[in-house]
Amino acid sequence: MRWFVVQDYIESLRPIYLASKACLVHFSTLDQSTVSAKRTLFGQVSLVFTVFMDICLFTFAIRSLTLYLEVTDSLLLNGGLFASLALTFIFSTTLPLWNSHTDVQMYQLYKNIAICDVELLNLGFTENHSRHHMMSIVLLCNSMMMVAYIVITIVFFPSYLEWLGIANLFPSGWTTLSYVRTNLVLGVFISQTTLTLHSLRKRFQMLNQAICKYLPTTVQSKRSIPNPKLTSLLIRKFATLHDLLSDTVNLYNYCYSPKAIFIAASYFGLTLFAWFGLIHAFTASTDVTTLRMSVANVVYDCFFLVLFGLLVSFSCLVNRECHRTAVLLHKVVCYGSFDRRTTKQLRCFSQQLWHQLPKVSSRLFDFEWELFYHTSGALATYLVILIQFDLGNINYKRLPQGIL
Repeated sequence: MRWFVVQDYIESLRPIYLASKACLVHFSTLDQSTVSAKRTLFGQVSLVFTVFMDICLFTFAIRSLTLYLEVTDSLLLNGGLFASLALTFIFSTTLPLWNSHTDVQMYQLYKNIAICDVELLNLGFTENHSRHHMMSIVLLCNSMMMVAYIVITIVFFPSYLEWLGIANLFPSGWTTLSYVRTNLVLGVFISQTTLTLHSLRKRFQMLNQAICKYLPTTVQSKRSIPNPKLTSLLIRKFATLHDLLSDTVNLYNYCYSPKAIFIAASYFGLTLFAWFGLIHAFTASTDVTTLRMSVANVVYDCFFLVLFGLLVSFSCLVNRECHRTAVLLHKVVCYGSFDRRTTKQLRCFSQQLWHQLPKVSSRLFDFEWELFYHTSGALATYLVILIQFDLGNINYKRLPQGIL
């Protein structure tokens, strides 16, 4: 498609860049010539306006969330749902300020990736920027599905909200705007984070492909190197590229990982109490409206679980490619025969990998597949604990016969 013809990496970021500016999530202007953040008067005025607007919308959202304090007869469930959703609104309120604080590092991250593309092009590897441009649009559309669902339901199907029992969550247009604003901010954040992780993974992957192309990484590879001087220069270039990508991963951890911790805490609490609320609605003496509301909370939570799953999955893919670089380098040492100069370069590269092996991390935990297992185990444990606290509210007559 001609519309998706893109020449470089910075241009492929235009959809997510325009969406973040339009949704008042980022306020610095991207200088195309230097790929750096440029703060303008209009951007600073927009930041001040956004801060006051988010504070006002936050007050409307908190007032509407007080409905959850009376939704069931379980104070623990009511307080947990209220606190989890309040954390989500706090995140969307503070995210513009966080982005304003780290905008220089964000654009430096994109600049490093653009520099890597130039170096990889000299090695014969290039990224399909048109596909990257299209992927940014697809991710944005996927993240905005919940926003579209809320708007369409409120505007065209208000009776459906009455049937679910959540019509009181939207008493006014300002409250509706606060929910739309929160989901917009979350969608832009997850799209930008996932797209950045995908970019890092592709550059590490191309670096690994270059190592496999120019250096012996298998038993069938030639052990003798025809041009030792050229091989030494190649290894030095690979080490320089890896160092640049390592710095880029560190920039990502600085810019995005604290926000990911915050939103992960919100997701954890919402998942825990949404499913606990569903169990409570099935076992306690609750009406049909409360049961429908519990189901709606679970569906809303599943949408955020998909977004968090994307974030962790792409982080794991980046970490796997980082680890693969170290494996390939040691295969080169095993399957190749080098002179003294080349061996010294390999030793320096190996020490670099030993001391600076990049990993997507939040300093509290690494974003690895084990995070899913630990989170699932913690959710199951705390869910059992909550059910034990809720034994007094269970209506045993509603349970199937023979369960006790």
